[in-house]
Amino acid sequence: MSIFSFGSLPNLISLLRLVLVPVVISMIVTDRWVGAFLIFVAAGVSDAVDGWLANRFNLRTELGAYLDPLADKMLLISIYVALAVSETVPATIAIKATRNSGISAGRLPPSGISMRRDRTEIASTVGTSSATRNSLMMVATSPLSCDTE
Repeated sequence: MSIFSFGSLPNLISLLRLVLVPVVISMIVTDRWVGAFLIFVAAGVSDAVDGWLANRFNLRTELGAYLDPLADKMLLISIYVALAVSETVPATIAIKATRNSGISAGRLPPSGISMRRDRTEIASTVGTSSATRNSLMMVATSPLSCDTE
């Protein structure tokens, strides 16, 4: 199977999210907020798309079980640290967010991943509670990044 085959598409999308991490950090640090926000939204949409593709077309892989949550954690942790460094959000919020993401990153691969030896089935029972919690945290702290001057 070629790396560019349809079966690799969810993993390629996750890799793209990892590549976007330094781009969004540089945009935050240089105060290009609209670009950073658009990349963050695109990353969120790509997370949903790669998950849907993997589940809908049974394209789940062991690599994807590691790569998808890793890309999510790297993006969220990096954004919070960059926002704290640029003094857009208080450091305490960034510390709390990175602590929560770091703790759940320590459980890679995600709980509920079971692999059969013949690799015909990779079942994931990972819920959306972590993604929902992280999304709510981003929405809750977004007013803190609004410039009211």
